[in-house]
Amino acid sequence: MDDGGVATARPNSEAGQWMIRAAAATLLGLSERTIRRYAALGQYRTRKVGQVVEVWVPLGGQSPASPDEGFEEQSLLIKEDDQATSSDGHPPPAIGQLMTMLHQLLDQEMARADRERERASAAEQAAAMWQERARNLETQVEQLLALPAHEEESEGKPPWWAFWRRR
Repeated sequence: MDDGGVATARPNSEAGQWMIRAAAATLLGLSERTIRRYAALGQYRTRKVGQVVEVWVPLGGQSPASPDEGFEEQSLLIKEDDQATSSDGHPPPAIGQLMTMLHQLLDQEMARADRERERASAAEQAAAMWQERARNLETQVEQLLALPAHEEESEGKPPWWAFWRRR
């Protein structure tokens, strides 16, 4: 590396130079965030020198048209022990993060399904309670209808209020 922070090493027999991320972003006409994303996808090689992250920029300073362009295709293999690896034997980028996210989503879905089952159970219990109440009321109505009709008292004896009416 020379005094300007730029090296001319050639990884993979490719002509280019190591540059700090901000300089590489300016040269390529991209944001630093996009450079970070492309590096995470394997479009650019990075290295850390002290506290500085450097990016290998090919001569000509051309940025890829898309994150997939120039990316050698790698197939994922799932072994019997459920470990995902690429065809070269290395874990694909961020597979751990993807697995963590998948576990979180599965946990959330299982919790939602449990809540839904609890709600359905409560609704079934409420329906059963109201049906039982309706049967009980129906039985009570039948019992009331089975009672004999109310009979009037005999006409020989005046009603209780007739005493006050005489005056």
